[in-house]
Amino acid sequence: MAFSGYLIKIGANDTFYNKYIVGATYKVTKKIIDVDSYRDANGVLHRNAMDHLSYTIEFEVKPLDNVRMETFMSSIRSNFVTAKERKVNVTFYVPEDNDYVTASCYMPDIDYNIDHLTAGKIFYKNTTIKFIGY
Repeated sequence: MAFSGYLIKIGANDTFYNKYIVGATYKVTKKIIDVDSYRDANGVLHRNAMDHLSYTIEFEVKPLDNVRMETFMSSIRSNFVTAKERKVNVTFYVPEDNDYVTASCYMPDIDYNIDHLTAGKIFYKNTTIKFIGY
């Protein structure tokens, strides 16, 4: 399947997140996992690449106020499979393959950077969101 109009889907929401993502920051790392790979006496690498791949999906969220940030984050939280692990199933576009993958991931800690405050509102700078596959 080629690109279908969205970069990431969490739960059934395939268009919600696009409006928050800074497109130029979207990146997917496809990690090939090796087990017991070795170099022989001649220095030749013998790889044992596994069929299972692990992915890291990373992007920045546009500057938001605290109300919009809560809307964005509550949408992610409502789809946690295991809340205390921040475990979530994510479907994401992989540019290398021009295809989508669905993976079980966790969301590591997020650093929120405040840009400024006004009466009753917080305004955040771009915020980096990452999902790391199991």
